[in-house]
Amino acid sequence: MRKPSIYTSIIAFIAVMAVSCNTKNKNDQTEQDSISTDTVRYGESTVEINKHLLNKPEYPACEFTATISYPEKYKNDSILKIIQKKFVSSCFGDEYVQYSPTEALKQFSDSYIKKYDTLEDDLKKGIEENKGKYNADDFIWLNYVYSVNAAPIFNNNLFTCYFVQQYEYTGGAHGMTTTTYEVINLENGNPLTLEDIFNSQDFEKVNKVILSQLLKDLRITSPAQLVDAGFFDPDGITATENFYIDNTGVVWLYNPYEIACYAVGSVKIPVPYNTLKPYIKPDSPVMNMIEN
Repeated sequence: MRKPSIYTSIIAFIAVMAVSCNTKNKNDQTEQDSISTDTVRYGESTVEINKHLLNKPEYPACEFTATISYPEKYKNDSILKIIQKKFVSSCFGDEYVQYSPTEALKQFSDSYIKKYDTLEDDLKKGIEENKGKYNADDFIWLNYVYSVNAAPIFNNNLFTCYFVQQYEYTGGAHGMTTTTYEVINLENGNPLTLEDIFNSQDFEKVNKVILSQLLKDLRITSPAQLVDAGFFDPDGITATENFYIDNTGVVWLYNPYEIACYAVGSVKIPVPYNTLKPYIKPDSPVMNMIEN
């Protein structure tokens, strides 16, 4: 039986004094070379930026960091393009899908810095109101942090699954981390959805299975006890599209505030295939994972 799977995402940020960009081909790694050509190959691109307002080191700054392992190669080029567009959309938004993953990262980071620079007017106004004096404590709210990380978490000849984790801090009480999963069907390059796996009339039963698994992971016996553990209404814990699959089952993830308070953090609920099998469509592509 798996251990409890609740965790709080913690991201550490390292400030850098210059802008750097690096792209690396993961196919050069021995481990990647040993993978079947029927799987998606991933490359890697990183960006680290530390940008001060008015380009003065004593003034507030934004820290932008990104490390993305992106779908780079696949035996079917047309399917690869579909996968890459979905990946770019997941990481940066639909407005960047016309770019390759590496170019999308560059365009997105440039846009972020350009938008951050618009805060220079607020800084100038604040200094002016303070009779030309700058006090760092008065402008803490102008220190921004943004991070995006993406990487595969499961990859075989049927599916490729990856996560995208974004962290943003814009001067409030705390930043916010959001993690999303995508499962791509390599037969057509499209995302795998709940309706591809389960019969719609069984969704309520799947919801009960997920709730039961959470109680088991937390070692509590009653849904009412979840409230004491920081969760909201237990009836709100339902199957969502934020999941991935692996050789053992389906894993759902709930971000902070979705089903529990911020202090609980992200909630991960893995459900084994043998528990879900009664509700999985006989013709679902996931059945190939169970039968094999």
